[in-house]
Amino acid sequence: MKNYVAGLSFDTVFEDTSGCISGLKHVPAGEVWELKDINEWKQRLLYKGREWAVVDNLVVHEEIKTGGSEAQRFIDNYKRTLTNLATSGIKVVCYNFMPVFFKVRTHFNYSFQDKHAFSLFDPVAFAVFDIYILKRPLAEKSYTGYQKHQAKIFNTRLSTADKLQLSENILEGVQSITVLSLNGLTEKVNRYAGLGNEDLINNMENFNRQVLPLAGELGISMHFQVDDPCGNLLGLPCVSQKHLPY
Repeated sequence: MKNYVAGLSFDTVFEDTSGCISGLKHVPAGEVWELKDINEWKQRLLYKGREWAVVDNLVVHEEIKTGGSEAQRFIDNYKRTLTNLATSGIKVVCYNFMPVFFKVRTHFNYSFQDKHAFSLFDPVAFAVFDIYILKRPLAEKSYTGYQKHQAKIFNTRLSTADKLQLSENILEGVQSITVLSLNGLTEKVNRYAGLGNEDLINNMENFNRQVLPLAGELGISMHFQVDDPCGNLLGLPCVSQKHLPY
């Protein structure tokens, strides 16, 4: 598979393309991106003077990641979407295999003294969210004594508004077309109960075996985005760097 790159940045994509990055955000994960909808979105972008060249994240359905009973149906849907994208002339597709999230950030519009805003992941703040806000039953077993001590101190310093903002920031990274509640996040996490890292890796390899050869035939460059950050967040399995084919 040509241009199969782990840890792809959008700047890397733009080295080989002259268009913009976009996607059909209104289509639920796992459903086929129909050719008509793809072409309509391309036209809407062209009216704004932008050419759609890169799919920013073609979501892999949770059934595929968990190896559920409907996994094959969603893999077939994914392949149909790739065929439609190629027919429409879109030949660069980004995807990931991170459970539940496409990325996790605890802070947005964060800045140091230079006033340059950026987003970041603070592991202490995330531990506060996991233990004290989401209240995941096995949360405390996921952290060392020192990490729990840090989280306890940090938690006492947060106001109700701070905790609400922290929750909103983390929920923003969930792969969903609707904004989830804490209960909604818990339901998504529970789907992975009993699934380990190796299980997730096996499911990813099954997906890649079926999808990547077709992408190659279609002339599509598939760009894999690693978990961001990489780790067993909320007790979820993770694909580590050593298992990536690059």
